[in-house]
Amino acid sequence: MCESLVGYYNGIKVVRYNLEQNFAPYNFITDTIKPLWQKYEPWATHDDVYQTVTRKVGRKIDILYDINGNVLGFCIFRIFRYGSWNVMFRGNSFISTKIRGIGVSLLKSAIKNYNTDRLVTFTSQERVYAFLSHFGEILPALNKKPSITEWQLLSRLAGSIHKVNKDTLAVRDFYPHKHEQQGDAVKNEYISNLFATLGDKDAYAVMVRCS
Repeated sequence: MCESLVGYYNGIKVVRYNLEQNFAPYNFITDTIKPLWQKYEPWATHDDVYQTVTRKVGRKIDILYDINGNVLGFCIFRIFRYGSWNVMFRGNSFISTKIRGIGVSLLKSAIKNYNTDRLVTFTSQERVYAFLSHFGEILPALNKKPSITEWQLLSRLAGSIHKVNKDTLAVRDFYPHKHEQQGDAVKNEYISNLFATLGDKDAYAVMVRCS
């Protein structure tokens, strides 16, 4: 089965699709999440969105529906082994501000369900970093450096055309377009200063050592 019910969170239905199945409804999923996706990347085309939900080992998507069947959010992620670690690679996600607290419950459940050792994402968003910092020891952080194995993992996920800075974990020109800041600024001076060093198209390779 490519579709399963994750559960209900305060009346919000969460459905998970396994995107490593040949018969997953890729076009349906693309059409379902594209309107939300374009709220933060208005230039994104059908093909742009489709490429992020096509078949790939370990790839999954959670789609959130209200009681009327309206789509309120989605979370794309991959689960795979890297050496002795279970790794969760968190991709594009969007959850309506009306139900944003659900994101914590969903991620906690997924981390536990997949026995996640390392959680990785690439982001230019202060709020994403602040959100993920609640799930374990996070990098980049003051006076903390990744191990060689962790840096190699980040470099692999960044792809051959991008370079992850070993010291800062910044990735220059990671995005093809300028990324606007989403939501209100984080009320944390360290996080604000950290992200102030990024250029318009840059990102951080963020890693959480899950607790």
